Amino acid sequence: DPYHRGGGNENEKDISAVPRVSGDIRAGMMESLLEQMAKVQQEQGEDAVPHFLYASSYEVYNYLNGSDGVNPSPFDEALPLTTPSSIRGAGKLIDELIA
Repeated sequence: DPYHRGGGNENEKDISAVPRVSGDIRAGMMESLLEQMAKVQQEQGEDAVPHFLYASSYEVYNYLNGSDGVNPSPFDEALPLTTPSSIRGAGKLIDELIA
Protein backbone atom coordinates (compact mmCIF):
# COMPACT_ATOMS: atom_id res chain seq x y z
CA ASP A 1 0.00 0.00 0.00
CA PRO A 2 1.93 3.06 -1.21
CA TYR A 3 -0.06 5.42 1.02
CA HIS A 4 1.23 3.97 4.28
CA ARG A 5 4.76 3.32 3.01
CA GLY A 6 5.29 6.88 1.83
CA GLY A 7 5.22 6.01 -1.88
CA GLY A 8 2.60 7.10 -4.32
CA ASN A 9 1.84 7.97 -7.90
CA GLU A 10 3.81 10.42 -10.03
CA ASN A 11 1.13 13.14 -9.72
CA GLU A 12 1.11 12.98 -5.93
CA LYS A 13 3.37 16.01 -5.51
CA ASP A 14 0.87 18.06 -7.55
CA ILE A 15 -2.16 17.14 -5.40
CA SER A 16 -0.68 17.04 -1.90
CA ALA A 17 -2.71 19.15 0.54
CA VAL A 18 -0.11 18.79 3.29
CA PRO A 19 3.49 19.73 2.41
CA ARG A 20 6.05 17.04 3.22
CA VAL A 21 9.49 15.79 2.37
CA SER A 22 9.51 13.01 -0.22
CA GLY A 23 9.40 9.61 1.44
CA ASP A 24 7.84 10.78 4.71
CA ILE A 25 5.43 8.30 6.26
CA ARG A 26 1.92 9.73 6.34
CA ALA A 27 -0.19 9.33 9.44
CA GLY A 28 -3.08 11.02 11.14
CA MET A 29 -6.76 11.50 10.56
CA MET A 30 -6.59 15.18 9.65
CA GLU A 31 -3.83 14.67 7.09
CA SER A 32 -5.77 11.81 5.49
CA LEU A 33 -8.91 13.92 5.36
CA LEU A 34 -7.10 16.89 3.78
CA GLU A 35 -5.46 14.62 1.20
CA GLN A 36 -8.80 13.09 0.19
CA MET A 37 -10.48 16.49 -0.05
CA ALA A 38 -7.67 17.76 -2.28
CA LYS A 39 -8.07 14.72 -4.56
CA VAL A 40 -11.84 15.28 -4.83
CA GLN A 41 -11.24 18.93 -5.73
CA GLN A 42 -8.67 18.04 -8.38
CA GLU A 43 -10.74 15.23 -9.92
CA GLN A 44 -14.18 16.91 -9.78
CA GLY A 45 -13.34 20.61 -10.01
CA GLU A 46 -13.09 23.63 -7.74
CA ASP A 47 -16.83 23.64 -6.90
CA ALA A 48 -16.96 19.96 -5.90
CA VAL A 49 -18.37 19.24 -2.44
CA PRO A 50 -16.76 16.18 -0.85
CA HIS A 51 -19.07 13.86 1.08
CA PHE A 52 -17.64 11.70 3.82
CA LEU A 53 -18.71 9.81 6.92
CA TYR A 54 -16.75 10.15 10.15
CA ALA A 55 -17.00 7.15 12.48
CA SER A 56 -16.48 7.51 16.22
CA SER A 57 -15.21 5.02 18.79
CA TYR A 58 -16.67 3.83 22.09
CA GLU A 59 -13.39 4.96 23.71
CA VAL A 60 -14.42 8.59 23.18
CA TYR A 61 -17.43 8.18 25.48
CA ASN A 62 -15.63 7.25 28.73
CA TYR A 63 -17.07 3.77 28.94
CA LEU A 64 -15.12 0.78 30.17
CA ASN A 65 -16.71 -2.67 30.36
CA GLY A 66 -18.02 -3.36 33.85
CA SER A 67 -17.67 0.23 35.06
CA ASP A 68 -20.17 2.91 35.96
CA GLY A 69 -18.82 5.23 33.30
CA VAL A 70 -20.02 8.80 32.86
CA ASN A 71 -21.78 7.80 29.66
CA PRO A 72 -22.72 4.09 29.84
CA SER A 73 -23.77 2.11 26.77
CA PRO A 74 -25.90 2.78 24.77
CA PHE A 75 -24.15 6.12 24.44
CA ASP A 76 -26.00 9.42 24.59
CA GLU A 77 -24.48 11.80 22.06
CA ALA A 78 -26.04 14.76 23.90
CA LEU A 79 -23.75 14.24 26.92
CA PRO A 80 -20.45 16.16 26.94
CA LEU A 81 -17.32 14.39 25.74
CA THR A 82 -14.74 15.31 28.34
CA THR A 83 -13.11 12.14 29.67
CA PRO A 84 -12.18 9.50 27.09
CA SER A 85 -11.47 6.02 28.44
CA SER A 86 -8.04 5.63 26.80
CA ILE A 87 -5.20 7.44 25.03
CA ARG A 88 -6.67 6.28 21.70
CA GLY A 89 -10.03 7.69 22.81
CA ALA A 90 -8.37 11.03 23.57
CA GLY A 91 -6.89 11.10 20.07
CA LYS A 92 -10.25 10.24 18.50
CA LEU A 93 -11.93 12.95 20.60
CA ILE A 94 -9.45 15.55 19.35
CA ASP A 95 -10.08 14.41 15.75
CA GLU A 96 -13.84 14.72 16.28
CA LEU A 97 -13.56 18.19 17.78
CA ILE A 98 -11.41 19.37 14.86
CA ALA A 99 -13.63 17.72 12.24
